[in-house]
Amino acid sequence: MQLETLNCNNCGAPLEVAATSNFVTCNHCSTRLAVRRTESSAFTEQLEDIGAKQDEMLNRLKRIERQTQLSDLDREWESKKAEFMVTNKHGKTHLPSHAGIVMSGFVALFGLFWTIMAGSIFPPMALFGILFMGVAIYSGISSYRRLQAYEDASTRYQSQKRQLNYDRTDDA
Repeated sequence: MQLETLNCNNCGAPLEVAATSNFVTCNHCSTRLAVRRTESSAFTEQLEDIGAKQDEMLNRLKRIERQTQLSDLDREWESKKAEFMVTNKHGKTHLPSHAGIVMSGFVALFGLFWTIMAGSIFPPMALFGILFMGVAIYSGISSYRRLQAYEDASTRYQSQKRQLNYDRTDDA
């Protein structure tokens, strides 16, 4: 059996180690050591140091993974949020709001007013008021559904983000 002479990484004492050994315990300080070999040299490293480095690397990896998950979640949300965008009459886009529902209510009230006024003056004109009310009600229902879908998706996104941030604080 061929032996190598190495030094203890902890106390510097000389060690006689078999050329095929991967682990050794120092006879002087009882430190457990890992034998590391490269093409040009051999050396020892304390197993506790390796464990500490491994734990540190694992914690870093977990933080990076969590950051990646948060970034992915944010990117997915931005894409999903674009699906809910509403275009106004000026061509500008915005997220759905209660304003669309309120505006539909005003248009429906105008249609009712038109129907009552036109029906008393010239009954066929009352049909325009009924048409206004129908379009306003349809628009209000559509706006409400879009707003609900957006709010539900936003709530899910916020919940997922909170959970990822909560998990991150548990890891620290």
